[in-house]
Amino acid sequence: MKDRTGDIQKNERAASMRRFLYFLPGVPGANKQMLQDRGLLNRFTTHGGTLIEHAVTQVLSGPDGGGGCIVAAGGYPPVCEPGKQLWMQGEKFWAGVETLAPGPDDLIRDIVMAGYEIVLGDNNLWRVPLIRRWDVDQGGHVSALPKSVRNVVGADGSNMGALAINPNYVHLDKIADRVWLNFIENRTVPMGEALAICAALLGVGYRLGAEEIGLLGLVDEELMVKLAGLCLDAPVIEAQVAKRSYEGLQASDIVIEDEESPSVSGT
Repeated sequence: MKDRTGDIQKNERAASMRRFLYFLPGVPGANKQMLQDRGLLNRFTTHGGTLIEHAVTQVLSGPDGGGGCIVAAGGYPPVCEPGKQLWMQGEKFWAGVETLAPGPDDLIRDIVMAGYEIVLGDNNLWRVPLIRRWDVDQGGHVSALPKSVRNVVGADGSNMGALAINPNYVHLDKIADRVWLNFIENRTVPMGEALAICAALLGVGYRLGAEEIGLLGLVDEELMVKLAGLCLDAPVIEAQVAKRSYEGLQASDIVIEDEESPSVSGT
């Protein structure tokens, strides 16, 4: 008689996994280039760009009613039951919760950056990366992003080494510029833009994007403002403002403008 202990243990592990499912309409399978084209590669790669273990299954009836394939992290075939699962439509894919909703421990990346922890809408602690640290003595920001040495050509044509933000993190520095302007200019920010900023910030440490944030119910208008402030060291700024008793930037100065809700299906 065949020993099925290994199969039983494998099925038990699969049943206990908390992961997202991704439905790619109209294609029978997915490779690295396909994931890249659909905007999903960062959900399946380490910080260094290596693909993590994942499974791809062809389905005849996905959450949109048509055929395609389901991709999920882990080496176990994903279970697709659109009528029983919560799904959200993205621009080029659908994201769904397989069984239990994933948490930060299920989605954490192989990289640790300094930052703040905050309880989001799922009642879990999530880490927000610190992009710019507030220097109390100077009364201004300094970059908290990893730096690397680059070659710089001097005025005399000689080569010199200089520290600069690591190329892998330049996009975060640009986000910090945008967030800072939102605060100091008291801007009204479209909800889609605010959600994209939150997705970029949380996406540094976790394998998720705007669609998954929506599925987990992680943010509302107030939490989006708090997330944006944390990447700029808002607690330190607020403490300095309070200590010196002068008016400064307040998190509530940013207004999030409501937009049309995305398509959501499921029970």
